[in-house]
Amino acid sequence: NEAISALGDDMKAANQARIDSINARYVVIKTSVEATKTPIKVVVNPNQKLRNMFFGVDKIGEDMNFSWVNKDNILDTYQKFFDSYKANKGDFSREDYDEVKLIYEALDSRKNTVEKEGLSSSDNTKIASIKFKFAPMFKINRIGAKARENEEAKE
Repeated sequence: NEAISALGDDMKAANQARIDSINARYVVIKTSVEATKTPIKVVVNPNQKLRNMFFGVDKIGEDMNFSWVNKDNILDTYQKFFDSYKANKGDFSREDYDEVKLIYEALDSRKNTVEKEGLSSSDNTKIASIKFKFAPMFKINRIGAKARENEEAKE
């Protein structure tokens, strides 16, 4: 179309019918291609869904890197983890509980590093309280999930 506009008037008229025909074929092909497109479904594995639920979308990947957690946000991170866990604990499978344990251990490892970097004793005490509540709850819920799965397997 740009090339046609650069041509003189006598050349435009001679080639306009050809350009119109090409444009019409382009619209037909474009419409056909767009009609056959299927949306690409992005599949997020179940472990990533758990990590997203606990910490936000794509904050934690397969590498369990918590480098974004520091002395200023670690208490909030533990609290968000614990609150999300409490809200969803009934929906977890035994495999989910295995992943929750790995996530928790990685977060706890980061806490040990942050502790050396100046974690306040007040925040450390609050984190200890969260951990104190989490540990027995986790153990009981994990046993319950295992029992549910065993019961379902018998049926």
